[in-house]
Amino acid sequence: MTTQPRIAVYGATGFTGKLVVRELASRVDSFIIAGRTQSKLDVLAAEVRASHDVVVQTRQASVDYAASLDTMLDGVDVLINCAGPFCDVGLPVVAAALRNEVHYFDTTGEQSFMRQVQQDFGARARERGVVLAPATAYEYAVGGFAARLAVRAGADRLGICYAQRNSGMSHGTKKSVLRAITNPGLTFIDGKLSKCRMGYRVFDVPRPGRPGVSALWIPGGESLQVPLFAEHITQVETCVATGARVGRALQRGLGLFVPALGFARPILDRLIDRSDGDPHRDKAAPMKSSERSSAEDKMTVGDHQPEFRVTAFDPDDGSFFVAIAGGDPYLTTARIIVEAARRVIAAPPKQGGFTSAAALFDARDFLEAVELEIIE
Repeated sequence: MTTQPRIAVYGATGFTGKLVVRELASRVDSFIIAGRTQSKLDVLAAEVRASHDVVVQTRQASVDYAASLDTMLDGVDVLINCAGPFCDVGLPVVAAALRNEVHYFDTTGEQSFMRQVQQDFGARARERGVVLAPATAYEYAVGGFAARLAVRAGADRLGICYAQRNSGMSHGTKKSVLRAITNPGLTFIDGKLSKCRMGYRVFDVPRPGRPGVSALWIPGGESLQVPLFAEHITQVETCVATGARVGRALQRGLGLFVPALGFARPILDRLIDRSDGDPHRDKAAPMKSSERSSAEDKMTVGDHQPEFRVTAFDPDDGSFFVAIAGGDPYLTTARIIVEAARRVIAAPPKQGGFTSAAALFDARDFLEAVELEIIE
């Protein structure tokens, strides 16, 4: 007997949304897909029904009409939001989830959006017992779990480094990166949040058994989420592996061009919409040896397949704590957010509020469930 759908996916017809829908179809027997365009929802629903023995309902909804979001959430326990850029369209969806007392997860990588959710909705969500867990995805859930493991190993200062290769970016990711570059960023230093410009620091990140890698600071979600479950922590900073020369060049260039990027954002958004939105399209061909940057040059999980490694380290003395490795960041996002939604339905949290996957779930058990490797 098919159960009533308890999970809804908003932004289901985008690149990441479709991956989440396909993952859901293999894990539950019924769910809801939602978005702005009914015809696209109908096509996706038909594709999923043809390939899986699953009941898929469609609900048309738009951030421009609050009532449509309320209708979308009727009877729903957990909402997965994949519609971005989140700084542009995310807040009405969070408000609707809170209004309807529906647990909320999303795939954002935009720290400024996460901060808005924390400030605008965190207290009310805690009072109502509603979970608000943005960035339940490759970024920044994997970093959060790495931080959790590092804290258990005794860390009181944390750097979280993201390194990947053979994976491009979807339209949504490109727009999120643009907003991350142009919006003010926060980092957690000396036990408090401080404003920093993109790329304010280049870190030396350790790699056991291999030379270290240079990584550029980015405004990551870990600075907001990790101190909530590790109250003794004094420093949490996020970075992305670039290699020394690229990192220094970006550090100089960002300081010069960020103001111009802000003014040009509407034009850049249109250019992004015209670009290839499939991050895997041009990544099948082998990379030339000269293209394998020192960022993560030999992180081989499979020949020319997407792969990543997220490392937790001491940002001051360079000590290695733990790393988490996996394959395709986008498929990892789908697995993480679906696993989180299923767990919340199976065992509803006792406390709501602004939180993270790493605060809600046991790190080792969760990482095993989504088939990620822990390196210690």
